Amino acid sequence: MENKFVKVTYRMYTNSAASHKLIYDSEQPVEFVTGMGLMSTGFEERLNAMAPATNFDFTLQPADAFGERVEALVNALPRTAFMQRGKFADEYVFPGAEIPLMDKEGNHFMGTVVRLTDEDVIIDLNNPLAGKAIQFVGILHESREPSLKEMEQTSNILSGDNDCQGCGGGCSGGGCSGCGGGCK
Repeated sequence: MENKFVKVTYRMYTNSAASHKLIYDSEQPVEFVTGMGLMSTGFEERLNAMAPATNFDFTLQPADAFGERVEALVNALPRTAFMQRGKFADEYVFPGAEIPLMDKEGNHFMGTVVRLTDEDVIIDLNNPLAGKAIQFVGILHESREPSLKEMEQTSNILSGDNDCQGCGGGCSGGGCSGCGGGCK
């Protein structure tokens, strides 16, 4: 996929026969470089195909949005892995909590606590939006070739090397959409 600097304001909805629910509203324009893996590939591909000042309203099926659910990504981890000062970290680890995790290679990722048993914490490593069709509604304000600085900023967001702390928001105008922090 071609890298493009985009500036976009958008809303995301889960879109099924049973419900139509707002799950994200950028409110302010979000700036990032496509083709670097910050957003879903399907969303980035659609943006890359648009001209600036285009209003959009499209739905991506799960495979093109945040992927299909993979049951093999639901795992039991021992409760002992969640001990702090000799006690189970129940203020952070409870059903529905999204918690940061790290694998043996030092890679960081998020997981959702499904349930607790006497011995284990059942963690779902699927993206919370996996398996869902997602509707995107918004406007593409700007689309052009990115500068080296803009590519570095997007890379910093992906690595967590910014004041967004890897929250998944986008840096725009010195602020972070999505978590309220600032960006370097």
